[in-house]
Amino acid sequence: MQFDDLGTWLQKNQLLAATANLRWQILLQRQLEKQPLQSTEDLGEFLAQAKGENLQPVEKIDGGVLLKTPGWLSKRGVLQRLKLTTLLLQKNLGSQVFLNPFSTVSQFDQGIKLRWQLPEFLLQQSYQEKFKSLRLDYLTYRAQVYLKIIQQLNNHAWLLPYLTGSTSVADGKMVKSSFWLYHFAQGWPADFQFMLQNFTDQHWQDIPFRPLIVELKVKNGPRKVIGGIELQSLELDPFNPIGITGAILDLLQLLTAYFWLTPGLVNDQLTLQLKQSFQRTSQQAAANPFAAIIETKTALKLLNQLTELIKMAKFTTADQLLAECQTWRQMFKDGTQTKSGRLLRLSSKTEAKTWQLAQKSLGKLTASWQQRELVDGNSLEVLAAALAEGKSYQILSATEHLIRIEGQLIGDGFLVDTAGNLTQRCWHDRMLASQLAASAGFQVPMQWQIKNQADFERLYPQFADLALAIKGRYQRSALAFRLPLRKELLWSFVKKILQQDRTCLLQQLQAGSCYRFLLVAQKPITIVERLPQQIVGDGRSTLEQLIERKQLLFKQQQRTFPFAKLQQQTIRDQGYQLTDILPRGAQLLLRYDSSSQTGEEYLEVSREVDRSYLAAIKRLAVTLGMKSGVLDVIIPNIYRPFKPQAADQFYFLSAHQTVDLSLLQQVKLGPARPLGKLILEQLFASKK
Repeated sequence: MQFDDLGTWLQKNQLLAATANLRWQILLQRQLEKQPLQSTEDLGEFLAQAKGENLQPVEKIDGGVLLKTPGWLSKRGVLQRLKLTTLLLQKNLGSQVFLNPFSTVSQFDQGIKLRWQLPEFLLQQSYQEKFKSLRLDYLTYRAQVYLKIIQQLNNHAWLLPYLTGSTSVADGKMVKSSFWLYHFAQGWPADFQFMLQNFTDQHWQDIPFRPLIVELKVKNGPRKVIGGIELQSLELDPFNPIGITGAILDLLQLLTAYFWLTPGLVNDQLTLQLKQSFQRTSQQAAANPFAAIIETKTALKLLNQLTELIKMAKFTTADQLLAECQTWRQMFKDGTQTKSGRLLRLSSKTEAKTWQLAQKSLGKLTASWQQRELVDGNSLEVLAAALAEGKSYQILSATEHLIRIEGQLIGDGFLVDTAGNLTQRCWHDRMLASQLAASAGFQVPMQWQIKNQADFERLYPQFADLALAIKGRYQRSALAFRLPLRKELLWSFVKKILQQDRTCLLQQLQAGSCYRFLLVAQKPITIVERLPQQIVGDGRSTLEQLIERKQLLFKQQQRTFPFAKLQQQTIRDQGYQLTDILPRGAQLLLRYDSSSQTGEEYLEVSREVDRSYLAAIKRLAVTLGMKSGVLDVIIPNIYRPFKPQAADQFYFLSAHQTVDLSLLQQVKLGPARPLGKLILEQLFASKK
């Protein structure tokens, strides 16, 4: 490998690996397509509202959007951000609208625009230690480095239509890439001398790679400088949900590093070489999709040089880069492995192919959302609302569920740093939380602490004849029994709790329904009734069939609907067998306790509850030091006005710092509430 003076200096100072530390930005256009024969909402209002730094409507493309990542991010960071933005967009659109996986051949569809920067510290260090003696000012020196790389990238632009081409039909003829034919294979400049120094020349608009111009304040006033490299247009990758893979960034990363280290084009041969290169680009775009690359020997020779560089520089992702080089080597030899070749093998019908790929990509995005690869489900709800309202957002820590929206730090989707701190310790301790509530005059169910069998034997006479809930002092799950249990059976349950928790709480069951209040900035955002695991008869299906259907429904919701000995006993206690047919509309409880782990469901009652309970909830939240969180209470009759001095109207059960928001949207009646939007509105309203 032949290095120039700069490359030799970088090698001598063991800085070859640093040349790959590029920073990226991606701007990507997508078209929104409605499913055939399906109705959908008018997207105009959504797109207008969503206008912001992350997403903008493309006014000249009906139903088109521009997704933007903030600059400048690492390769991994920019791909993750693009995936998140695409995911949030699809979540807002719903299942009736999908993202077209192809770039269209039109003047308004620019596909993907890639921007990247060289590591500035490396430019500065090389200038100070090696090239300052040439008496060039620093900005001129860095411009020369950028121009050398950009010239070589344009000289090898013919690689891209071969590797990325997928719009395979132009004027009825099968081609490698009609997108490249349309955007880049026509109207090349007659003379390329502008590429030597004049990086602001208008002719840069006509070629693939160009300088990204920014304005910099210097002593003599504003000065235009090269802020990075820009690839004007690149086709969407129809096989990838976000339209681009990391492999294309790896290729550009390797080419940039290689052209940085090696001699550039000779000035007096610049025009001739680039004309020949762009002629190859046109030939590649117009070639048969199944044909191997026209310049096979040249392509393989360049690939060998890149492979040598990877081994010499010892990049941190060397193994991955070497594997990708092997893939490109196979693609250069066999045109059927390229995107256009794969597409033609997939289907000869363009519409069917588009639909199939779009549906597959939608499935991949949905799976990544459900598996929560990027962010937790709660944060996803609020981030989707932020995208729809054009607000800036950022993931600070996926593992800690921390995000930032418009500068506001948010945890678990609705917690802010004004939430209680010391009192949060009490929420996890059911006994302490109950004591706090009771000291403020709220009713709490009678309860007993059991730490060992001696406690159980001593206290048993006090709760022997009561219906009980059995809980761990620090655990969120619970068991409830509407009828008193035999002493031996009750102890067996208590013993299981003690094996997992330091203390078991026995709590007397109270008459009334259990309600969950989600508070954000001390305002109830949603109120749901917690319904124990149950089935509803249709007049013709057996209990066993109803249970199987419910299990399948919960599986689709990424939840569990357990059925074991406890449920079987509950069914027998109510006089039923699994082979019985439940009358239409009749409800049958499978267990009496309710928690997210036991298959509970939710009924939205925000509009049903008497407003007098909201004041009680707010006072309870103040007592517990809760700004945002979840309160579980028992209310025998939500329609009867609350009177603070009256007994048996309102019982405090527990407080939680967080909850899975997706559960609160799976309500039994009516559509799911837009919790993300409601939470955002309240969080930002509370800051005013």
